[in-house]
Amino acid sequence: MKKVLCAALLLFSFVFAFGQSNQSASMKDVKNITFYGVDFSISKAYGVVNTPSELKKAYTGINGLFITESKKFNVPSFFKKDEVTNNFDLVNKLNDEMNESSMIVNSKKPVIAPEQLAAHVKSYKTGGKGVGLVFVAECLDKQFEIGYYHVVFFDEATGDILYTKAVSGKAAGFGLRNYWAGSIYKIMKDWRY
Repeated sequence: MKKVLCAALLLFSFVFAFGQSNQSASMKDVKNITFYGVDFSISKAYGVVNTPSELKKAYTGINGLFITESKKFNVPSFFKKDEVTNNFDLVNKLNDEMNESSMIVNSKKPVIAPEQLAAHVKSYKTGGKGVGLVFVAECLDKQFEIGYYHVVFFDEATGDILYTKAVSGKAAGFGLRNYWAGSIYKIMKDWRY
């Protein structure tokens, strides 16, 4: 029985790894995307001393950095894309509408389940017909100074996730906006499909 179970687990591992490898290869081949920015709307801030309104302001500012500091936060270069169209309206609206009473937690680091992530991305109404890219923030962990995110490539027409990767980056920088933007920069700088 143990041999059968081990064989089944090994087979599942190969199938899963092959599937992920094919997904990442196909995302490498996509050369034109729409970048939606960083969606903080289902994230939690853990162990922070900031107010929810301060966090919301920082979230809007972080998405602004992709425009004002586009040479540093260079999405086309880091993700190896020929053409990237920015469209932050959707995530900025979601971030602005966050329920302030549930933004900050102090008990345990929250995790976004795969089903929750899929449902959330599926709820996007982009009106697009190509491939979208969004960072979905999971947790900003002040205790360990790490931002946790999901990098998601999705079909703009259906909202189906084409490829996702859970990532984390060390926070760094002066001021609330720059501190958490540092974690995103680190992820982009080290990006591998």
